[in-house]
Amino acid sequence: MRLIPIKKVRGVEGVLRIDTESGILLLKDDIPFLLEDYNRIIQNEKYVKILLDMSKIRNKFIHEPHNIQAGFYVGGKTSCSMGLSYKNELCSISTITITHIIYELNLIFEKLKELFLKKADECGDRYKEYPCYQTMRTSNFKKYNDDSPMLPLCYLETCDE
Repeated sequence: MRLIPIKKVRGVEGVLRIDTESGILLLKDDIPFLLEDYNRIIQNEKYVKILLDMSKIRNKFIHEPHNIQAGFYVGGKTSCSMGLSYKNELCSISTITITHIIYELNLIFEKLKELFLKKADECGDRYKEYPCYQTMRTSNFKKYNDDSPMLPLCYLETCDE
């Protein structure tokens, strides 16, 4: 399932909307906080450019792989950046810019984990032996956030200037 089900608004440059009929948002009727939490992500103007760049890279790579060339890759222990050339245009993604979005997704997944475990506990012990229960029980999305270095969000504004 798509983690961030978004669509570009046709005819309007730089505007995204949530695709409520795709990906994880197919569960929105059963998990009401999903739509609100995802809307908070795409309403953050600093995230929109990052999501648009990611969408463009994905779409061009899937539909026109012959027009994509590696532009650069710079990596280290704490961050990396990747650039792809599409015809005469350079598209880039870096762990510095996507860290904030991953942080938001981890908050959502931590809430999903708590809801899943609560529902499983309500059903009794029979589900506790299932591998998916064991995986969810031992997953710690909050720890991922605590362990990830993250520059202040204001840095994202200066990246593009």
